[in-house]
Amino acid sequence: MSHEFEMKILAKDFRVDNGFGKTEPIRLKSLLMKLNVITFFRDIDENISGISLKVNNDRFILINSLKPLGRQHFTICHELYHLFFEKEFERNVCYAETTGKRSNTEIRADLFASYLLLPEDGIYELIPKEERGHNKITLMTLIKAEQYYSCSRGALLTALKRMKLINSTYYEKFKKDVIADASRLGYETTLYEKGNKGIIIGDYGEKARRLYETGKISEQNYITMMLDAGIEV
Repeated sequence: MSHEFEMKILAKDFRVDNGFGKTEPIRLKSLLMKLNVITFFRDIDENISGISLKVNNDRFILINSLKPLGRQHFTICHELYHLFFEKEFERNVCYAETTGKRSNTEIRADLFASYLLLPEDGIYELIPKEERGHNKITLMTLIKAEQYYSCSRGALLTALKRMKLINSTYYEKFKKDVIADASRLGYETTLYEKGNKGIIIGDYGEKARRLYETGKISEQNYITMMLDAGIEV
């Protein structure tokens, strides 16, 4: 079984198991809360997109808030693969740019993220019939699709290329001037800009408080944990 087919089925089942349809956009905040994945958004090294960590039954994700929101969404989906499907997983660092040969695990995580965030059937439904030929998708359709699925232009173009709806020349042509194109057509541009700094998704504060109240950490450790998360105690 190829990586692509396996990850496509895995992502589709993961969607259904968590209450999402096969074509609808993923509400990532709701998904992270349902899965009890505590997620932090912080400005970190620009070479890192995200970090995931699993300690016993607790799962954590750190997302680089210096990256555009669309890229952040892809990174979250990528880290979910590591947290829920990678065997004997403890920690992963997702680099913004990877040089050299990529591991099979990273390839699978990227494919899973792509299929989870951008289901092929859903993409196809958004493309007008007259644009379903090779390299016929218009800029307006591209922007509509990436706004609908809250993804980056790069992630959408990669999915379209895998679906054999575009080639490398088309990819290179439309991966540029993304913000200007969206603005010119009247769309909000927040999707293509950095954000979310300081946000925490999940019950981090509640867990830290419980550790303190049960005597597993000292008051000073509790205060330090909260301050490290940007929470005043």
